[in-house]
Amino acid sequence: MLIGKYDGGAQQLPLLTRQVSLLAMRLIRLSLGSVIAAAVISVVEAYWIGVHFRRAAAEDPPRAEGLYGSGYAGATIGLAVLGDSNALGVGASRSSQTIPALLARGLSAKAMRPVVLDNVAVSGAESRDLTAQIGLLKGIPDVTAILVGGNDVMQLRSIPASAALLAGAIRHLQSQGGQVVVGTCPDMGTIKALVPPLRFIAGWYSRVLAVAQTFVVLRTGGRAVAIGDMLGPQFLENPGQMFATDHFHSSPLGYARAARLLLPSVCAAAAPVTGVHLAVPHRIYAPTNRKWVAAMGTWMGRRALASARKVELGREPATGPVTGPAAPDRPMGIMSVLQRVWEGAAALAGAHGLRPWNWPA
Repeated sequence: MLIGKYDGGAQQLPLLTRQVSLLAMRLIRLSLGSVIAAAVISVVEAYWIGVHFRRAAAEDPPRAEGLYGSGYAGATIGLAVLGDSNALGVGASRSSQTIPALLARGLSAKAMRPVVLDNVAVSGAESRDLTAQIGLLKGIPDVTAILVGGNDVMQLRSIPASAALLAGAIRHLQSQGGQVVVGTCPDMGTIKALVPPLRFIAGWYSRVLAVAQTFVVLRTGGRAVAIGDMLGPQFLENPGQMFATDHFHSSPLGYARAARLLLPSVCAAAAPVTGVHLAVPHRIYAPTNRKWVAAMGTWMGRRALASARKVELGREPATGPVTGPAAPDRPMGIMSVLQRVWEGAAALAGAHGLRPWNWPA
């Protein structure tokens, strides 16, 4: 059978039909080539990210904790910080440059009272790790600042599940008499070290998660600060100053600007114990035109609260001290798929020096 002819060759297909067939074949080849190229780029990029994350995790970042404002009189204020590497301060060279230290010092100066800082943040932590971090607290804090979400994005965790875990942590802390301030997920699309398609995926995923986090924080009575909306443009315009030398975590300048955004909400949340009442809204954000992001994030936030409510009503089993749905037992997402691809390539081509790529916990 000849291409472009019926059996027997007595009748030839119309010219338009043949042109459409050839065009379709070319588009298929182009699509397959694009998919293969994107997969190769993603694997190489994911390996590069893994190397940088391993280096960051191997470092001993400065942990800010202890007493601040010892020169002030009066009862101490308990401030706790939970979350990931942003809450810990990876990328800063001194503990005084980290967000926890800046918040503790600022709160002490505003209230004119000493502040005891309890920092239990862990590099690489996700929303599902908040339960364990709450268990590490030395006491019941008056105010808790939570910064989490970036690692949920990099592992493509379920947005409703992550938001529900955050809601459970907030409710548990509030049940102990404390107030909660949440710095929502940063805009991962500002990380220029990522190239498409990972940068695009991380960007829109982090924005939707931030909206879902804001929704559950406000519905549970906490305070939300949209760090991604407020600081995203600054990270895009000045990456050399806002990012650390690993091009992934914030620099001391980035942490200082994030702390400046969080501090008014932290001081307002501490009003029941300080007596200093500030006119600070419960939601700090920068309006954007991404209506579809707001709609999707709100919908996922509603799903998160519905899931958490089922746990509270006893319709689903709950584990741990925090009332909230357990972390879903599901594949870790695209990063884990890329990890398996890389490890498979390493197993097949071990003689060429490839080593298994282990994503840090």
